[in-house]
Amino acid sequence: MNITPKEICEKALDLGYAACGIIKVNDMRGYEDMINKRIERLPETQQYYSYFTRFAKPDEAESWVKSIIVCAFRYGKHKIPKELQGRIGKFYLTDYNVFKESEENKVAVLFDEYLTENGVKFKVGGTSEKYAAVKAGIGIIRKNNLLYTEHGSWVRLKTWLIDQDMEYICNVDLPPCPDDCTKCIDVCSTGSLAEPYQMNPLSCISNLTYGNLPGILPSEEQRKQMKSWVYGCDDCQDCCPMNRGCWTYEDDFPEIDDLQQYLTLEQLCTLDDEAIKDKISPVFYYIGHDKIWKWKTHALRIMAYQYEPKYLPYIEKALNDENEYVREMAEWAFEQIK
Repeated sequence: MNITPKEICEKALDLGYAACGIIKVNDMRGYEDMINKRIERLPETQQYYSYFTRFAKPDEAESWVKSIIVCAFRYGKHKIPKELQGRIGKFYLTDYNVFKESEENKVAVLFDEYLTENGVKFKVGGTSEKYAAVKAGIGIIRKNNLLYTEHGSWVRLKTWLIDQDMEYICNVDLPPCPDDCTKCIDVCSTGSLAEPYQMNPLSCISNLTYGNLPGILPSEEQRKQMKSWVYGCDDCQDCCPMNRGCWTYEDDFPEIDDLQQYLTLEQLCTLDDEAIKDKISPVFYYIGHDKIWKWKTHALRIMAYQYEPKYLPYIEKALNDENEYVREMAEWAFEQIK
């Protein structure tokens, strides 16, 4: 290999990444300590967090790994329909993994080709992107537990495990969160952000919408706290002063327009399973095919939260749905609007 760490990072920037750094694989060792401290503080999260400890030692799974490239791509520049704001997290509406024609995916393909052409053996992923980004000097963690760069929190991170022993640390210069600012904590309706720089994943609205936590349906208290969110949550980012002006709404993202017609509350209540699998699941894949019914329960929950008379027929019809969880949510929604 005849390229330097600096050349790799400069190439990443030339292709379109907003930031790039390289760390030694041993720099990830502290990640396990951080996870264990979180489990110690919140023992009920052990089952959730224990999965991530393996990301502290990616070289144990792949013995050839010596360093980690981490890049940030700014996605906070796309036009988001007003109807989807507050309903679908913006991160998921611009996911390059499913939108193969997106700018971000094209950049990723070109960067992979660059590494291959220059003799770098690599594997994408396999470690904690956020922790690696901090170690690489790309950004800092703020009180809402998210990574921020000069583009705010609206960046997507990606890592490459590589077989080269190298390092390139950035020197991001960002002001810390003001001591007296608690906007993200105050807006978190479920209390997931009960204290600065910490997050309880078991009560995070995003995780509750995916449904990959203990319990089948959100509790009755959580159903109201989740407000109008169907998939993901942006509350703690939207209110953050450090994000002010970082989302510019300058670029079209045609795929979002194509999706929008299927994401109305009425459509989510009436689409059959096959239509959801065909139109919605490929993009919002955290809700698996075995939990298709969750889309309908979310729609019913929000119909009760933001009730309008036009929603009544949908709620009444769902009272006789073939799925027991949909019926349960419909019964709850009907009680709320009586």
